[in-house]
Amino acid sequence: MTVSNEPNRGEAQRLERVYEQLTTLLNQPAVAQRLRTAPGENE
Repeated sequence: MTVSNEPNRGEAQRLERVYEQLTTLLNQPAVAQRLRTAPGENE
């Protein structure tokens, strides 16, 4: 019995796109600055 890798391949490609999008966002100075200065839940 052969297990299809298609669902796994699709998931891997989706995760790669998410990683690329996050990398692009985090490399934008304004976004990175907002994340650094965002108040936490306990503040």
